[in-house]
Amino acid sequence: MEADLKHITVTLATWDAVWEVYLDPKWAQQRLRLYGAQDRTLEQFLKKLEDMEEVSMQRHGRAKQLVVFFGPTQQPGGYTGSSLRAWAQHSPASQAQQAHQG
Repeated sequence: MEADLKHITVTLATWDAVWEVYLDPKWAQQRLRLYGAQDRTLEQFLKKLEDMEEVSMQRHGRAKQLVVFFGPTQQPGGYTGSSLRAWAQHSPASQAQQAHQG
């Protein structure tokens, strides 16, 4: 409870200064540049995956299905951030094709 009270006291003491900096146009532009960089990086990543899928289909006649989740995460130590999580599984079509061949 004492830690909570200390946190509240510090938050109230710095509230106006934090928001003054946060709302400064240069920081808004920086957040927009960061968002754009994240968007471009994700787009490049997904394009590479599409290219890998085409190669897999040509070589093996099947590809894995990719499921991507993007959202907030809670890291060890209390750090909260964003995360991109993905996993691949054989698509139902490729599973049916394998069963038919097997």
